[in-house]
Amino acid sequence: MPSFFAPSRLLGILPRQKPAVSAPVAQVVADFAKAHALPLRHEGPDLQAQATIATRGLFLARQERWSDLSHEMKMADRHLDRTLGGVAHAPLLARGAAGDAIGPLLQVLADPGLVAAHAPGGGISALEEALEDFEDDFALGLVLVYALIETGLAWRGQGWISDVPQAHWHQFQAHFQQVQAVLATHGQFTRNSAAYAAARCALFAALPARAEEVCTAYEWLIDLDPGNPHHMRNFGVHLLPRWFGDYDRLETQAQRIAGRCASVWGAGGYAWVYLDALRHDPKALTVLNVDRFANAVTAILDNAENPHYANDLAAFGALTLAGPAFQSGVLRPMAQGLRQALDQVLQGRLREIHAPVWMQAAQPVALPGTAARPVVEEGGKIPPAVPLFQPGLRRRAQISRLRPSLSA
Repeated sequence: MPSFFAPSRLLGILPRQKPAVSAPVAQVVADFAKAHALPLRHEGPDLQAQATIATRGLFLARQERWSDLSHEMKMADRHLDRTLGGVAHAPLLARGAAGDAIGPLLQVLADPGLVAAHAPGGGISALEEALEDFEDDFALGLVLVYALIETGLAWRGQGWISDVPQAHWHQFQAHFQQVQAVLATHGQFTRNSAAYAAARCALFAALPARAEEVCTAYEWLIDLDPGNPHHMRNFGVHLLPRWFGDYDRLETQAQRIAGRCASVWGAGGYAWVYLDALRHDPKALTVLNVDRFANAVTAILDNAENPHYANDLAAFGALTLAGPAFQSGVLRPMAQGLRQALDQVLQGRLREIHAPVWMQAAQPVALPGTAARPVVEEGGKIPPAVPLFQPGLRRRAQISRLRPSLSA
């Protein structure tokens, strides 16, 4: 079988070493490091690790060493390997392996000066063809899954549903329906796979679901991989009113997850669930317990002497909570109180400043919403649940039927 991989940049897959950031923010970071007599690292060790792992996936794909890629993904998934910043290795390998297939399309969709209708096509189809001899291998199935996820999210872009052109919205939905189809072919064999469970939770970006279903899926994922904070952070975001929950449910689940992960994080799960939820919705401060959050941060730093996590939490307090979204009305004193509590907890915890982590904390955050939310708001009814797994589904027929007209 001829290789469809041509040497190219791994566009849209590898993390960028120097995220775009305004000069004033960079100066704030440099001033903070100087004021606290801390060394300032510009390269970002976690981003370097992510790039190395994704490049490994790309290399194996270009060499068509699919069995080796499958083995490395399965071992990484089984051992819950992750980077210093908690990013799981298995999805990084999968995204890297899909880089040449979807990179050119992601580049077009990321550039507002380019016309999406002229985007290169055939990438997903070529990837399917390259993997057709391994359709029973769930690890290689995840390569296709993450390629579809990345492409679907690129078609959708950021912002509310009303901001997305209809053609792009259809592409987004079609790609995630393909994800659902691929996952369904492996569901009965992957009950212990954190990478699979994470991909299942990624479906909530496009498919409607009830809050209870979202909680069940995330609890399953977190139980499989309790040491990965990104699962808890994503869960908190999906518990916001914009997605599937409300503020009371967010608080309840933050306490609940803290208990489920106590053997790993102590009380730290409470802070992980809230961290990105607060970045997306400052009004979540109205239900947050400041003392419990401060105790949770202490527990995180006690249970994981990790410079990346210390930087992540310090940057959240110094930059995110100081942002304009937290300076209005009743939120301002709440944000100030939380910042002061974090300052006390973090005294002596920072050994160096990782500039990319701080720059990311200063950037606005946005994640794709869900198709369910407008239906709930306008009609007052939650749509019927979409079955996440259909045991009788045959992959090839389903994907052929659902393939978008402008697929990557």
